[in-house]
Amino acid sequence: MTEATNRLADDAPADPAAMLGLLTEQQRSVDRALLAPVPWLYFIWGVSWLVGYFLLLVVSSLAPFAGQPTNILVMSLVGGTVLVAGAASSAIELARPARD
Repeated sequence: MTEATNRLADDAPADPAAMLGLLTEQQRSVDRALLAPVPWLYFIWGVSWLVGYFLLLVVSSLAPFAGQPTNILVMSLVGGTVLVAGAASSAIELARPARD
């Protein structure tokens, strides 16, 4: 008999104000979880661009002292390293809310 009573109690209509409050709270929770990594992503890629262009400037200023193929190789390695570091940091930051 208790099982039938519980089923009837669960089927009863809920208070609309309480349901609206629950819906609003869940929406806020989802918004916080999805928007939390956005500032960090801007920061990560901003630093990556700044470091990449700074190192590009340093390497290109050394052009008179080194041969052209050396500069292209160094710039490619630096650019690739910065891109890989930015991508790895972004992946870690985006995976963090999925673990929580």
